[in-house]
Amino acid sequence: EGLRSPMEQDGCHVYRIDGQSGAVTHVASDFVRPNGLAFSPDEKKLYIVDTGATHVENGPRHIRVFDVDGDKLKGGKVFATCTNGLFDGLRLDEDGRIWTSAGDGVHVYDPDGTLIAKVHVPEVLIVEENEQLSQDLRDQFTAKGYRVRVAHTGPAAIATAVTYRHHAMIVDLDLLDMDGLELLSYLKEIDSQFMPIVLMNQPDAGVKHKLIATGAFACLVKPCNTRELDALVSWVIKVRMLSSNRQEELLMA
Repeated sequence: EGLRSPMEQDGCHVYRIDGQSGAVTHVASDFVRPNGLAFSPDEKKLYIVDTGATHVENGPRHIRVFDVDGDKLKGGKVFATCTNGLFDGLRLDEDGRIWTSAGDGVHVYDPDGTLIAKVHVPEVLIVEENEQLSQDLRDQFTAKGYRVRVAHTGPAAIATAVTYRHHAMIVDLDLLDMDGLELLSYLKEIDSQFMPIVLMNQPDAGVKHKLIATGAFACLVKPCNTRELDALVSWVIKVRMLSSNRQEELLMA
């Protein structure tokens, strides 16, 4: 166990199954890692994602589009390249617009390949060493449709913040492995616009003033009111997403 088995196929291909005979043939063989496909509404075009960047340095992270010619595919030009993370699942609406997942939410493309919109999925980082509390918070915010990540230590929080962009952070001030103020300072270096919601074991006016100076949006004493925490996280997300949307509008203008 634990050993990688050899590939049974000679590569990563896109296959076609004949609806009558059941015969299997590959119709596209020049992909690194084909991952997700969808037809246009008239079924004359086939869009296929290649996430080869997961296995090859500087590998593909794009969608290609093919013309469907009977039981064969023609063309295969790059339709769109992902600018954040990787494309994965995709669907087309009745007007031929492509809706595809990406690292920062859902990207929407016109049939000509123009990026016309991004539907951001709010991302929340929870830094809390108490496993039960962190799980409760994860469940609470996952149920609201947020993408939630959890870190139980200071170094893990820093590593996660470096790797992923978050709209809101809930940070336990009283971690055992790292001073809370020091952690907030590191997180602010990573994201200068961060607005953390800090959880404290005991009320302390002096510490609260220091937290506000570091950019903390709010400070709550455990056990905190879940409705209050929910309202604070929602407000921070709205502010951050409005700011992000404005920056993207300027870049796309």
